[in-house]
Amino acid sequence: MPPLIDLVGLKFGRLKVLRRVANKGREPTWECICECGNMHRALGRNLRTGSTKSCGCYNREQPRTHGESGTRLYSAWKGIINRCNGFTEQTKSIYKDKGITVCERWRSFENFQEDMKESFEAHSEIHGESDTTLDRINGEKGYYPENCRWATHKVQARNRKFRNKHPGVALKKGRWKANIGVNGSQIHLGTFETQEDAVEARIKAEEKYWEEC
Repeated sequence: MPPLIDLVGLKFGRLKVLRRVANKGREPTWECICECGNMHRALGRNLRTGSTKSCGCYNREQPRTHGESGTRLYSAWKGIINRCNGFTEQTKSIYKDKGITVCERWRSFENFQEDMKESFEAHSEIHGESDTTLDRINGEKGYYPENCRWATHKVQARNRKFRNKHPGVALKKGRWKANIGVNGSQIHLGTFETQEDAVEARIKAEEKYWEEC
């Protein structure tokens, strides 16, 4: 066993070592006083490596996160950021290369939350979260408060320009087919009677495969 390093009188972060106390298992343990006045016991190795710097007061003083990371609202925001940054080759060609961007204000989730959470909750109460999607009113423009709303999949599909050039949707032998490219492979989404239904399937697939990136 290596010789004990005496830490009495030394300071580590906000902690000043006062005395050695009973080991925790086989680990040398030290009683310290924090700058805030609290007493705290810490392992010597944690003090020396910097993993323990206070009695816990430092962490409590740090700004709290938004707490929305696992929510549908956060997923919608993350999705537009990823798409417009060209996170995948598919999204790069459809969004970034066409100049579709996220406004500067919405580069911060907190700002997006402030602008869109109330309307998100109102729409979700009626249609459910799974059928609440972020829709650009003018598909030729980017993501900013005046150009965005919450819409169901069907409403968003109607807002798209229904034409053969729509990504992943094509008319073949009198029926509309929808596909999506994921990781270099094409996934067939189905064959539909109407272009609207094919576009709706494509939109749902984009949310499933691309927003999770």
